[in-house]
Amino acid sequence: MDTINNFFPMTRRLAFIVLLCVFCSVPVVTATASIRMSEEDRTQVYIPGKVYEFNWLVTGSDHLTVELRSAFDDRAVLYDPDPGGGPRQIRFTISPPDDLEPGIYSTRIIVTEGSTEGFVGARAKVQTSVKLIVLSPKPLVKAGLNVRDTAEGEATRGELELRSWSEVPTANVYADIVVRNPNGEDITATTTPVTVAAGATTTAPFTLSTEDLPPGWHTASAVLHNTGEGGTETTSKEFRIGSLTMNLISYTQRLSAGSINRFTFTIGSNWNQQLEDVSGIVELAGASERTASIKIKPFGEAKLTAYLDLSDVAVNGSEDYNGTIKVIARDGYEDRDISTFNIKVSVMEEQLPTTDISPEELQEPKTYNIVIPLNLMTILYLIALLLIIINVVLLLRKRR
Repeated sequence: MDTINNFFPMTRRLAFIVLLCVFCSVPVVTATASIRMSEEDRTQVYIPGKVYEFNWLVTGSDHLTVELRSAFDDRAVLYDPDPGGGPRQIRFTISPPDDLEPGIYSTRIIVTEGSTEGFVGARAKVQTSVKLIVLSPKPLVKAGLNVRDTAEGEATRGELELRSWSEVPTANVYADIVVRNPNGEDITATTTPVTVAAGATTTAPFTLSTEDLPPGWHTASAVLHNTGEGGTETTSKEFRIGSLTMNLISYTQRLSAGSINRFTFTIGSNWNQQLEDVSGIVELAGASERTASIKIKPFGEAKLTAYLDLSDVAVNGSEDYNGTIKVIARDGYEDRDISTFNIKVSVMEEQLPTTDISPEELQEPKTYNIVIPLNLMTILYLIALLLIIINVVLLLRKRR
């Protein structure tokens, strides 16, 4: 009878411990204030001598801290009627100097919730910015270059993005696009002259031949003419010419004799378009299996899997077998051979886990670390386990 009476208090304690663990497993959520700012014209055009004034409304919490970070340093001044207080309207001014270079100058407004309540709290922080665009009184154009990837032997298309940093139009802007081939000869294209309106952005398209360029990475350089101050400007962009070939990145290095083995390999596409129906044929030790078909993105990578039946293969210890991986793309109703790779695989007598690594990685020593995460939940469960053990020990002592 005493044992039963002692058992129920212990049961209640265990129930309490279990409930404690369940309670601690549920994420504790506390209300976090959202902070909203009133909309304002966030982009202004610079006018010499003008002082810019902005008014913002911050809401959502009883404790809000406002901070100003500006490219103009102390020329940006914050007027906060209640620092660290609740919802309110703030004001700040920007007094730019008169000798600004053309460009975009930003001022960030950062609002942070000052305090939180609850077991787990999170501080809300939002930020926004206003931008001051400075234009030149003289013609001035800056450019960005974009060149599309293309296929071997096909022309590539591109465009110049021309942006005016001027208060007046810039006329007759054009560019010479140049790519140098392996023989040291220049392949060129010239854009049509355009007029860029004051403060505006426009594009100038072009087509560039790649007939004498091999597959791989190339650099196109654009020399702009009549851009205003300085007269010319140079910009460049890399682009890639694709070929319908594959690279073998890694493959399974070890297999087991006398069984069916999972064989995986990773390939990388050198083609500038998506391939819709790609598969591989693996031939090794008398076995020949084809993988399922997959899609590969332009210049992307993919992993394929075949199951090789080596049930009739018998080895003493380990033997190396030479084989091939043939990558095939379906073109309409016909298979098209893309690339073929020679491989060497060790076939082992005993069962071993297959390994999908590159040949170079086989030479590197491997170390493995077992890490048990020690977080709050782990500690709580360890405490609960310890309490259970203590209760069991006390119960056994009382029974004696």
